[in-house]
Amino acid sequence: MAYYLSHLLGKCPQLDYYIHTHKQALSSPVLRQFLADPHHCSLFTAAVCQTEETSREALNQAFIQFREEKKLTAYILKSLHWHAVQFDKKQRKREAVHPLIVDSDTWEEPVWEPPQHSRFLAEELESRTLYAAYQSLTPHQQWILQKSYAEQMRDIDLSFLTNVTPQAVYRSRRQGLSKLYAYITASIH
Repeated sequence: MAYYLSHLLGKCPQLDYYIHTHKQALSSPVLRQFLADPHHCSLFTAAVCQTEETSREALNQAFIQFREEKKLTAYILKSLHWHAVQFDKKQRKREAVHPLIVDSDTWEEPVWEPPQHSRFLAEELESRTLYAAYQSLTPHQQWILQKSYAEQMRDIDLSFLTNVTPQAVYRSRRQGLSKLYAYITASIH
């Protein structure tokens, strides 16, 4: 027997008979949720105990509305879930592409000031090691780093200038930075 309907037993013989003959159908999770509402439960009792067509129609309308609300809720929850998954993928990709972007409110971004006497990155390097590391790069990598950091150009703008994809510009810049890092760490040790 549908244990959640045990409080309805004894109200009318038709209801008792209906509950005992439809145990499997009444144990479905959807009907349990539907009949958990006292208003829906009273509509169910009236539809089974009374022979009037209006009470059955009222129960049918209430169940249709309940089912549509459940469908809408399920759709919204699935949509929110997949939007969250896509957002997470997008954020992870962004963090992988731009690992040095800090999203903390406590960190204050230094104010970048253009060089006073030169716009060439090689001339602005104060450390001999860094200058030597920069000179070890290919001319293309030096040009990409010059445009990216000294002139603050975006990868997409550089891709238009070089007729390559923004991904290729990004790879060139990353390779140049990796070479700089390797050169500097090798000279320290």
